[in-house]
Amino acid sequence: MLTKRLEGIVKGSQEKAVPSEAAVEATATATTATVTEREKQPHKLERKWAFWFDNQSKRKQGVAWGTSLRKVYTFDTVEEFWCLHSQIFKPSKLPANAYFHLFKAGIEPKWEDPECASGGKWSVPSNRKANLDNMWLETLMALIGEQFEEADDVCGVVASVRQRQDKLALWTKTATNEALQMSIGRKWKEIIDVTDKMTYSFHLQDDSRRDRSAKSRYSV
Repeated sequence: MLTKRLEGIVKGSQEKAVPSEAAVEATATATTATVTEREKQPHKLERKWAFWFDNQSKRKQGVAWGTSLRKVYTFDTVEEFWCLHSQIFKPSKLPANAYFHLFKAGIEPKWEDPECASGGKWSVPSNRKANLDNMWLETLMALIGEQFEEADDVCGVVASVRQRQDKLALWTKTATNEALQMSIGRKWKEIIDVTDKMTYSFHLQDDSRRDRSAKSRYSV
């Protein structure tokens, strides 16, 4: 049943149909039985992580941002991660204006979340779908594998799918700590093997911070 469901979702995406949140959630939920069958003694991760999906292509005019954001699946083992990665869409297979997130459990991928409110993000564009998928996977493995020395300051990663140019963004907690963010940025640049300059921007939440916008960018 799971294979048929996935084939239907993939076929629909290839025909440029927009996958529903229900289809993505159903695919993720079905992995529970698969993981149980394949591994009776799973390898625990340091912390729990959650995949989120946001289909902005279906957003209605006047509806507040974030209303289409859905948590897909929370996991805390290596086996669950690989099962999810192989069975859920890669970013390149998602429709334009969709967002795919991996965040620490307990943190919502929103600026308004207390863990993100004073943070910002490192961003890198991608002109090739295959490159987007590779950077996405390398980043996921680095996050769940605790490869960042400053792991406590990292919130998660977002893949933004667009018609012309996709983007990957690594969200962090403490935007004003330049030394900390530079260290995270350099490490991420090494992980995803990028040579072009990457920039960091603040999640500007209010007017009192907007006047600092000229100073709210770092680069590596």
